[in-house]
Amino acid sequence: MESTNSFSEGILLEKRVIRSSVFLLKIFTSEHGLVTGVFRSKKSAGSNFLQPLALVEFITQRSNSDLLVIKEINPLKVLHQIYPDYIKQCILLFLQELLTKTVVEQNPNAQMFHFLKAAIVLLDDCVRPANFPIWCTIEIIRHQGFMPDKQSLKEFYAYPGKSFLSTLSMAEFTYSSDCIELFLPLDWAQSESLQISSSARRQSLTILLEYLRYHLELKNEFKSVEILHAVLQD
Repeated sequence: MESTNSFSEGILLEKRVIRSSVFLLKIFTSEHGLVTGVFRSKKSAGSNFLQPLALVEFITQRSNSDLLVIKEINPLKVLHQIYPDYIKQCILLFLQELLTKTVVEQNPNAQMFHFLKAAIVLLDDCVRPANFPIWCTIEIIRHQGFMPDKQSLKEFYAYPGKSFLSTLSMAEFTYSSDCIELFLPLDWAQSESLQISSSARRQSLTILLEYLRYHLELKNEFKSVEILHAVLQD
């Protein structure tokens, strides 16, 4: 990404503190994919909005060392309900880990960006967020070019060497696949009202994450999912 004179929209995936008021930011954008740059905050309070998956707009420039510098960054939309809500915050941290591990390219994926931008606002506004991790994970898998339908999951189950899947009977796996299948044709408004037990949500989400790890050849497990399961118990 080169220097820009106009604002670009983005989703903040990661913020690392380099030193006081200096941050390394990783931002997912529509036009440039994953963008990494240094931001120097003029005031310590001026960076308080840089929370996980914050919706932002920013301007960049190249420094003499060819480092990308974020000259200015502002909130694109303020999220009012997520950060004070413990359950929504846990869901957001899960999504942050999911995206940090799966969005690794500078190649743009405009459809995924616009989906995520809308999905974060839906999470902020929703009343019953328990089904959100499953619904959003399915959509992320779709935007990565895969489809976790019954046939695809059945073929995945039959593939050898899956330590988690080997603990499930075919009946258990089929039941979870049926739960996943329910979400496939639904938007979030419809998915939010589905009645699914916490154990079914847990098993279905774990299968989806294993499915995603397999297709993207990810080695590390998702650490935040256990905390997510704990807070979403019935």
